[in-house]
Amino acid sequence: MRKLYLFLLFFCFNFLFFCSYLLAQLPNQSVTEKLINIDSTQKDNVYFSCFTKGYFRNNEYFSPVLLGETIFGYYVSPSFVYHPYQNFSIEIGANIQKDFGNPDFTQVQPRFRMRYAKYFIKDSFEIILGNIHANFAHQLIEPLYAFEQGYKRPFENGLQLKYKRKKWQAETWIDWQKQLAQNPPTQEVFWAGFKMDFSLLDRKKFGLYITNQNTFFHQGGQDIRGNTPPATTQLATTIGLKTLFNQKLSAEIYGLYSQKEVFPDSTLISFTETAGNGIYGNIKLKTKVGDFLVNYLYTNNFRPTNVGGALYGSISAAQTGSERFFRFRELIFLRWCKDFKLSENLTFTLRVEPYYDIRLKLFEYNYGFYMSFQPRFFLRKIKFE
Repeated sequence: MRKLYLFLLFFCFNFLFFCSYLLAQLPNQSVTEKLINIDSTQKDNVYFSCFTKGYFRNNEYFSPVLLGETIFGYYVSPSFVYHPYQNFSIEIGANIQKDFGNPDFTQVQPRFRMRYAKYFIKDSFEIILGNIHANFAHQLIEPLYAFEQGYKRPFENGLQLKYKRKKWQAETWIDWQKQLAQNPPTQEVFWAGFKMDFSLLDRKKFGLYITNQNTFFHQGGQDIRGNTPPATTQLATTIGLKTLFNQKLSAEIYGLYSQKEVFPDSTLISFTETAGNGIYGNIKLKTKVGDFLVNYLYTNNFRPTNVGGALYGSISAAQTGSERFFRFRELIFLRWCKDFKLSENLTFTLRVEPYYDIRLKLFEYNYGFYMSFQPRFFLRKIKFE
């Protein structure tokens, strides 16, 4: 614990003089779907949109916590977007994902999104039903949302609400992953979240912000019969301080907390199976040759949800044949990320991310290449009666 306190003092000292970025700590903007603001000029317009992303990520991991893997493929979401009213749009199309090396498509599903957005002088409100603004758009730190999940589960279905004012913004969502059924007995499964960002000071040369991020995973349901596991609810949350200096140098520190509740029967009486905590720090420097980042993680029995970063947790996700437990995790990451923006709609991204596991004395790394293309074409006007 003495090491932990010394690190906190050191980081807080640096925090007062350096900086942070209001978005997530990793620069994921180039791999995030962009939503166009809805305004009155779009009424009766029909557009064709096609969000396309190619990805190659190689995790050279051999640790007993998380084994390496290569994720290589693409996904494409062609759709028609119609604006029958000035604050409303409806989107219909398809979500198609293909992982190379698999003769079949990884998934093919309909794309459907209803979106209502209202913009005022000082604030804005938005609600999305169907395919929500997913994965990296939530802007979560990696212990709460692993980067690989943006390619393993790129599509999320459910409900999302966003509210934004000048000094703060909030978002909540639910991603409904599995529907409850009695025959055969199937538990409902969903992942949900709530986050807030608050600006304490926002100047051209210096910014100070606070953030709260909460993610929830639930598996269960009422009156499920059969050989189903006990209902469980997991929470992974963080409160963080961020600073930004001259739009170039940034620093952040987050306090982490996780808890798992187990409901062994239908009495709705639960017991806490486990709780964990930790800290996660980040320093980032933006340069012409890319972004350089240093991350430090220290956790005690921290367990992310099903979409969180398994590398940061205490339960092994490696295929070792039996569950292994590592109570304390202590990692240092060195990252380099570079975006090559070739046009407004086309971006190439390179990332190299080595890390050192202090407890297990392991040096490992991953690297990746990503392409994002998101064109949007006006087709015609259709008057809705």
